[in-house]
Amino acid sequence: MLKAQWLRSVPAYLLCFIAFAIPLPFIYSTMGSALLFIFWILQANPVDVVQQLKQRKFLWPWLLYFMLFALSYFYSENKEQSIFDLESKLSLFILPIIIGAGIMLDRPKLERIFFFFTLGVSVVAIICIVKAGVLWHSHHDKSVFFYHNLVEGFEANAVYMAWYCLFSITILLFLPWKTFYIGRWKALKILTILLQILFFVLLSARMLTVLFFIVLIPAYFGKAITRLPRSRIILALTTLFILLIAIFGTKNPLRDRFANIFDANYKLVYLNDYSNIPEGNFNNLTLRLFFWRIGIENMNEHHLWLTGTGNGDAQALQNDKMHQLKIHNIDNTKERSPFYNANLHNMFMQTLLMVGLPGVILLLIMCFSPLFFLNPNTYGSIFLIFNISSIFFLTQEAALQTQAGIVYYSFFSMIFWNMYYSYKRHINSILTYH
Repeated sequence: MLKAQWLRSVPAYLLCFIAFAIPLPFIYSTMGSALLFIFWILQANPVDVVQQLKQRKFLWPWLLYFMLFALSYFYSENKEQSIFDLESKLSLFILPIIIGAGIMLDRPKLERIFFFFTLGVSVVAIICIVKAGVLWHSHHDKSVFFYHNLVEGFEANAVYMAWYCLFSITILLFLPWKTFYIGRWKALKILTILLQILFFVLLSARMLTVLFFIVLIPAYFGKAITRLPRSRIILALTTLFILLIAIFGTKNPLRDRFANIFDANYKLVYLNDYSNIPEGNFNNLTLRLFFWRIGIENMNEHHLWLTGTGNGDAQALQNDKMHQLKIHNIDNTKERSPFYNANLHNMFMQTLLMVGLPGVILLLIMCFSPLFFLNPNTYGSIFLIFNISSIFFLTQEAALQTQAGIVYYSFFSMIFWNMYYSYKRHINSILTYH
């Protein structure tokens, strides 16, 4: 174990780098995580880390969740896919140890991490909007400003980017800034909020847009009404009203996405023969319902409720079921169906299919336990919205099957638990002293 002062400070700066890199192409956050592990291991005290892990019991479900997937390697037939899945999920095991139990974070460090995350989202927003403007000037196609087209070139698609953006806006609105965005830089904070709200709306993520209006906005006004001047509140409400009119009172892709929910043909979900049904007949909702349906059928037919099929075989099992239902080109190696190797677009059901009910129970504990420990000293308002948005997001995306979700969710979840246990230890030390 090396104890040089400069070495001990490096992990805190690498956390800032990872936070900044989350919305960027995955290579940057992967590189940051690898460097974090190297510099942390050089100065870590294994005895202290083990002791911290013993005391911090809400980190255990994260470790056990990964171990269940590792155990499923032994009953998965496709060992190569199983290893690939474990490699992609490694952050679910490593970050609880490094961030949750292995690094001391004080408030200045936490604010720096939050700042760099908001900065990363802002940089991506500027790049995407400017690029869309250039493309629109060349082709006069307004679709370049919306949904997946807007973030083309980045590995995280529009809904994942909207997930990050919603949390970034939350941080900007709720964090009591002490170092950044203060004094003469308050104007920059307002411009950043407006930029990110514009970016968020253009990303056209339906469920997250609903959460923006029914969770984030009421929470903000509930907190701001007692501390902001009436003129600021009126201005904010006016801006919100204009935004609602722009979204739902004009013809635009986001409103069209909401309309698609009511226009969908839900009978598609329950057919037994899809040989005459083009994939384009599904929309995002009916496609998810279809994947969930065949996932449940596989669970029942193969008696997988306890152990799942193994993390290496879930794709093959779903593909086999779609072959039985005669999905177009599911076996065509030259022109594969876009449904081939698709996950269930629901992390709870994906976990159920892979490792069974024990994995679902652990995931539920991971998702819901923070909601019982929110308080002002752990930035409760910020992490309330983070956890609510994440729970809803995991019901529509298998987010822990991709780096876009694994790093983001595990990183900020561990930041929360680090804050909670550090505050708890601080309180216990005061009580012991007195």
